[in-house]
Amino acid sequence: MSDFCFSIELDMLFSTECFHDATKDELKVLLALLSENRKITNEERLSELSGVSRARVLSALTLWREAGVITELDAYAELSDEYSRPKAKDSAITVARDIRDEGLGELIEECAKTMKRTSLSAEEIKEIHGLYMDKSLTAEYIVTLAAYLQSTQKNGERLTARKLAKEGENLVAKGIETLEELELYLDRKSKITKDEWEFRRLIGIYKRNLSDAEHEYVKRWWGEFGFSSAIVGEAYNRATKESNDAVSLSYMNTILENWHNAGCKTVAECIKESERHITESWDKGTKGEGRPGTRKEKNADVPKYSNFNSEDALMSALIRSYGQKDD
Repeated sequence: MSDFCFSIELDMLFSTECFHDATKDELKVLLALLSENRKITNEERLSELSGVSRARVLSALTLWREAGVITELDAYAELSDEYSRPKAKDSAITVARDIRDEGLGELIEECAKTMKRTSLSAEEIKEIHGLYMDKSLTAEYIVTLAAYLQSTQKNGERLTARKLAKEGENLVAKGIETLEELELYLDRKSKITKDEWEFRRLIGIYKRNLSDAEHEYVKRWWGEFGFSSAIVGEAYNRATKESNDAVSLSYMNTILENWHNAGCKTVAECIKESERHITESWDKGTKGEGRPGTRKEKNADVPKYSNFNSEDALMSALIRSYGQKDD
């Protein structure tokens, strides 16, 4: 909020072409200035009086100053650094001019609404201006990013323009510069977040960050393999059952990799594939889904009882007990 005191040159007002070319909002701001009777005022006060957003107030003030219609009095010139005329590229005067000439007003208003704010400060407006002008991001890109970031805020916190600008700069550095690229990135990031939660729920990890290896498993099982949480859960159940409830992620990965290579798409197909795999593993001397086991001796001699004679068995037992009977 910046206070300033001003004088209005009515002769300049009616002699300048700006008066005829001014927008409705710019005329409203001028009327609000007149109603203030040259007293110290600020952008927020003018916004209330004119019913115009703070961004458009800033733009209108710039127009009327450059046209010579309003002049700040020297006694109050130091009250507002943002209305001095520095040569810096991101100065308020440049920002305000761009708001009018480039149509940034609607973007700033939409960002304020998305960020659950009634208005943005001059510094916040500069942040958004930098994304639009310096980074060449479209209004749709900036608003989409703002909406996503606002949705990630916790405990009712509001998104700041600084965070929006910083995230936008980071994305541009990664080569994500168009709306299509941003939407694809956000969709992928949102999916990874959902899959990560499913992983945490299955494995029981809630109070720590995932390791790099665990992140890779998430990307592979849900992303590369395209498995559902139900299939990953089935692999978890099998891995813990054969490991005395101590899950091995590498073993889970082996199970899921087998299912992926077999082209399984449903839990039923995965179960069927595992049964087939286990049967073949027994024949090869292994058990489970790739774990070492004992060899099954297919040709071992086994007792045969199909020709068992109970009388012969009884006679043999008597002989062992009482000796050979004399004939």
